[in-house]
Order: sequence, then structure tokens, then C-alpha cells
Amino acid sequence: MGFRQAISDCDLSDIPLEGYPFTWIKSRGTPHVIEERFDRAMASASWLHLFSNV
Repeated sequence: MGFRQAISDCDLSDIPLEGYPFTWIKSRGTPHVIEERFDRAMASASWLHLFSNV
């Protein structure tokens, strides 16, 4: 079983990120800038319902 399958089996989804959507940047200020989102938080639908202010 892979990571994506485990996420699917557990019915998890990303907790929405506020602010700038990328957490890692390489080569800032160049034409070859790379931006990625590495930091994530996941939760089940029931958790998101209990903590709807997140």
C-alpha cells in the first residue's frame, strides 16, 4: 500500500493553508524559480467538522 492509497483509505484531506501557498522556494529572483508546498496537515471530515474554524 502506498502513501496515496493510505490517505484515500483513511478519507483524509488537506487542511486549507492560509497565506502564501508555497513553503519552499529555490532560486528566488531568477527566471528559474521553483516553488513547492512541502508542509501539509491532513484531517478526516469528522475532525474538520469538529474544528470548523481551522
